[in-house]
Amino acid sequence: MLKLLKYLFFLLVSIKSFSQSTDWKKDLIEMNKVYYEAGSFKMDVGVYSYATIIDSKPISTYKGKVAHRGANYYSSMIGRITLQNKRCVLVVDNPQKMILYRKNNTENVNSSKGGFSLANLDSAMILMGKNVKVEYLVNTKQEKRIQLNYKEGKISKIEISINPIDNTIMELVYYYNTTADYSNSVAKVIIKYSNVELNKTISESMFSENNFISVKKDKIVALKEYQKYQVVNQSEALKQ
Repeated sequence: MLKLLKYLFFLLVSIKSFSQSTDWKKDLIEMNKVYYEAGSFKMDVGVYSYATIIDSKPISTYKGKVAHRGANYYSSMIGRITLQNKRCVLVVDNPQKMILYRKNNTENVNSSKGGFSLANLDSAMILMGKNVKVEYLVNTKQEKRIQLNYKEGKISKIEISINPIDNTIMELVYYYNTTADYSNSVAKVIIKYSNVELNKTISESMFSENNFISVKKDKIVALKEYQKYQVVNQSEALKQ
């Protein structure tokens, strides 16, 4: 999962000239500003993968949640829970029955309000220049849908749908090249964001490792239904 807002920033500063109106830059800046300035946000995420562009039914569906408050981060997707707070970074991998723990300190806590993962936005997003053309597919009071068309690469185009009322992101759509030169297993992925809440109270317990483990000095013990999970203390491994 890559950091959406970071790549949108690169998108804004990397493209030099287009025949299309540059108002789309303002729309992306406003979207970035909403999340960057928010004291907190929480949203549901749905990921739908399609074998071909014209398929009406996805071959796989994943639903989860993303939340952020200050230096705290939480995501739940595909059976994996990831959280970060001022004390630690924790990954609970339910399919693998494994817990990864790393102690945080003042230096490595990421307190950037824009430092959250919305979707696995490919690094091709920042490879701008003459490789991409940007245009509006929709530009109304109900929706602003911006399309990035790539001349080459694993991704042929990306659509970004923005709610003009509050400038929040509603949907990302990836179209992948499926020719023999690219080993993409799907042709299209739709990522939908719903129940977006900005600047509302989020309980501290949502970001707490105490739901999964107890930490006594350098000993990490899995709790409750996680007692049979393998626990890996990455902080200790780094000392060796």
